[in-house]
Amino acid sequence: MATLPCRPTHFRWPQAIRTLEDRIHEAPQRAANYARWAICICSEANWLSKAIGSYEAASDLAPGAAYRWRLVDLYLNASRVEKMLAQLKYLSEHAPADTQTGSGIVTTRTSTGSAATLPPEL
Repeated sequence: MATLPCRPTHFRWPQAIRTLEDRIHEAPQRAANYARWAICICSEANWLSKAIGSYEAASDLAPGAAYRWRLVDLYLNASRVEKMLAQLKYLSEHAPADTQTGSGIVTTRTSTGSAATLPPEL
């Protein structure tokens, strides 16, 4: 069976990256610019380390729960368990109204001795 030919796409990867990077340079204090760049780099290239760095920058600029939940996911996918647990701990302490962290969270110790926050089913 022959391989199907690739269909052309309207997505222009280099142009999209340049545009998003230009937005970051134009407004470096805007968290959403970093998040958009991270979404693009992660979804199109699966470049986790770059996406994590960009979401960390976004989270520093806008310390709400939204970017932290994305970091939880990316840290887990990149096998950065200690960092993932640190984000979960932060969320449980600073976003108690969040339905995913508002109840049933326990603090435990990891193999390295640092505190970690885990849902009870784990």
